[in-house]
Amino acid sequence: PKSCPADCSGHGTCVHILPDSGELITEDMPPCLMGTSSCSAMCDCDEDYFGTDSCGTHVDVLHQLQATRSSVITGLQTLVDLENPDPQAVSGWISGLALAALSPSELTADSAQNVLSLVDTMAAAATAAAGGTDFLPSNSLKGLLASVNSVAESSAKSSRRRLLSSRRRGLS
Repeated sequence: PKSCPADCSGHGTCVHILPDSGELITEDMPPCLMGTSSCSAMCDCDEDYFGTDSCGTHVDVLHQLQATRSSVITGLQTLVDLENPDPQAVSGWISGLALAALSPSELTADSAQNVLSLVDTMAAAATAAAGGTDFLPSNSLKGLLASVNSVAESSAKSSRRRLLSSRRRGLS
């Protein structure tokens, strides 16, 4: 069977799910084996551990990390609002956003929404900075896509964790 990262750090249970629906794989379903792309192994973390793939971070530490990440994203929004959007500035903003959104588990719903808002603002500024053409340098495009991917990953994992948690409460 597929295994979970770090065996859930001893702070959770490794479960197998169908990635599209988040449905738990039960004993009457085909097993989730290594090399199978139709299922995923995921940690169902204990109550005080959450936010990472391996349940290795205590929820108090995660909340501190999320608050710090949110502050960085808010600071970047302030910079974007104040600075002149020339090509060099826009490139710097995009690099900063890609770094700020690098850890999906540290994005809250609000900070994820702010990331998406910044992607929209930066894409528009990049177009304007390029003289009104629809041209974005590939490095800038990669940074914007990485930011969007982090938000998507954060949202998917958060949704799966909520689903697992609600099923656990319903089964106990």
